[in-house]
Amino acid sequence: IALFSAGGDTSLEWAPKFAQAGTTVVDNSSAWRMDPTKKLVVPEINASVLTKDDKIIANPNCSTIQLVMALNPLHKKYKMKRVVVSTYQSVSGTGVKAVKQLENEIAGIEGEMAYPYPIGRNALPHCDVFLENGYTKEEMKLAREPQKIMDDRTFSVSATAVRIPTAGGHSESVNVEFENDFDLTEVR
Repeated sequence: IALFSAGGDTSLEWAPKFAQAGTTVVDNSSAWRMDPTKKLVVPEINASVLTKDDKIIANPNCSTIQLVMALNPLHKKYKMKRVVVSTYQSVSGTGVKAVKQLENEIAGIEGEMAYPYPIGRNALPHCDVFLENGYTKEEMKLAREPQKIMDDRTFSVSATAVRIPTAGGHSESVNVEFENDFDLTEVR
């Protein structure tokens, strides 16, 4: 078993080579997540889809994992129609350069910028690059990955991803519309 977390380009180059040699690769990059020939797995939800022939297994985005862990049992019971999620993600999600930018700004030191704007005392709705549709890659991951993991495209997901000036920890605000009546106490 090989755990890959070195970025998409590295995974695209090396995961097939490891797989061909008989090694099972669990990949943490976005390289294989939406590939229709690869499984996107959160073990608590869909580990049963794996077979011994799956040699490259995609690991979802970190914000997707915590989202589907909450949504999956609710979807099974009440059937989701629509999910609106807003994430508030720490600078550590961008990497060490972003953490250093925040530390420098707090200390009043000018330095290399990971973001096009200051992050200290700021919130940037700019997690990853913007796509032609106006959403960022991060937002599109949050919109598409839950459907693949749960093997259900009958519900929609609209996402907003915001980078916040903390060194660690992501949070989410989630609004769910169900098809069936629900008990709010049970949902909580």
